[in-house]
Amino acid sequence: MKNLYLFVFLLTMIGSVSYSGTTTTTTTTSVQSGNWNSTATWTGGAIPGGGDNVVIAHSVTVSDARSAKDVTINSGGTLILSADLSVYGDFSNLGTYTPNSHTVTFAGSIAQTIGGDQETQFDNLRINNSSGVTLTENIIVNSSLSFTAGKLFTTDGHKVILTTTGVLSERPGTNVDGAVAISDVVGTAGRSNWGGMGATFSAGSDDLGVVKLERYTGAYAVKSVNSKSGIACSWQFNIA
Repeated sequence: MKNLYLFVFLLTMIGSVSYSGTTTTTTTTSVQSGNWNSTATWTGGAIPGGGDNVVIAHSVTVSDARSAKDVTINSGGTLILSADLSVYGDFSNLGTYTPNSHTVTFAGSIAQTIGGDQETQFDNLRINNSSGVTLTENIIVNSSLSFTAGKLFTTDGHKVILTTTGVLSERPGTNVDGAVAISDVVGTAGRSNWGGMGATFSAGSDDLGVVKLERYTGAYAVKSVNSKSGIACSWQFNIA
């Protein structure tokens, strides 16, 4: 009986032992132009996934929904979206990016960055990272900038630039923390709800022409009044 008890004790001890290893991130670079889902497009014939860093050195088309860790578009490289893309690391644009009305979602679990050596134009951009995403270069949003979790931080004079069709979809705690800018013709008709930025211009009889509006928020931008929360902002406008 003593031997049986010893045997059970040893099984319990062995069962409690776990292995803690490390994972290696693979960097996959395009070797020719083609679709993301084609083995011929990538080094070693390996189609990259959500845990892989991707380097775009040719013209690569996302033809079905794909994901990657870091995404780098090299000078001379082109990334074309014909479907949505999820990014779990950093995004760096040194080449050409064509959004084609599709959505890029930043869905990492640690802080991410969007940068490169030029302004990147996104059609639809979604932030889903509670650790936040930081701009190291300006971005342009043509359609929608929305938030599921976390904030989009602008630093060192960088900003989110909305086109006249670009719209912010925010709520307190999940919003742009920094600068957002938009320019549009106000004329005598006025302009309401500029891209979801929370400002309205009533021009009256004055023709204001083209007006540039910039909105600024900061680390203490969430304010509560009577149990209701809002985003505290300041605005600056310039008449061309």
